[in-house]
Amino acid sequence: MPPAQSRQERAFAEVEALLAHSSRRYPESLPAFHPERLIPRRPEGDGGTLPAWSDISGAGLDSAVHRLRRVAQDQARAALVSEHLGEMILSPAERERLITRALGILPGSEEELFGELLSEPALAPGRLAEPAALLEACEALGRHYRPASALAY
Repeated sequence: MPPAQSRQERAFAEVEALLAHSSRRYPESLPAFHPERLIPRRPEGDGGTLPAWSDISGAGLDSAVHRLRRVAQDQARAALVSEHLGEMILSPAERERLITRALGILPGSEEELFGELLSEPALAPGRLAEPAALLEACEALGRHYRPASALAY
């Protein structure tokens, strides 16, 4: 059992090193039209070795929206660790997408972004029938994601 644990620890450390190295080239290396290049951002530590990109004004975010964004980052990291363990094979494009997502960079397409948003039960349209709840959700989405995403939602 210890060899498997050390193998997992090595894979995790390799992914952390990959993400730390990759974080130096973002968001500058994103396409010019990517929303993350158009919104002022600053790197912020998330308690680990990995810088996470977040809004400058992102202090009072709704907990469900914050949790949703962290889950997406953690899922991307887990997929990268699985690849390093040989449990899955990723194409170069999929690996790059997971690296950007693990760094906290939002998806470039609204379709991908809405896939994330609709996975959160607290943001289900049926639960936001009251105008005050809908307004609160839209404000949280606008602060933590993008204003256009909140408006489209």
